[in-house]
Amino acid sequence: MIEPGFLKLIDAIFRLIFSFSLFLLVVVLIYLGILYITGGPKGAEKVHSRWWLILIGILLIFLSLTIPKLIRLFFE
Repeated sequence: MIEPGFLKLIDAIFRLIFSFSLFLLVVVLIYLGILYITGGPKGAEKVHSRWWLILIGILLIFLSLTIPKLIRLFFE
């Protein structure tokens, strides 16, 4: 079995990753919003081409909270 303290450490690390990723996501969304508004047609085209990457990033960010819970459930 894995020690409960180790599972708490893994949980804390993933929460830190979640917080940093969420901050980075907000910064990227602000950047893309400014690019969309000021970039004209070329800027809008760049933003539209990156939406899938943003959606995948959001999905991975929220999965970072569920992964430690799944690990805990698996080992308990």
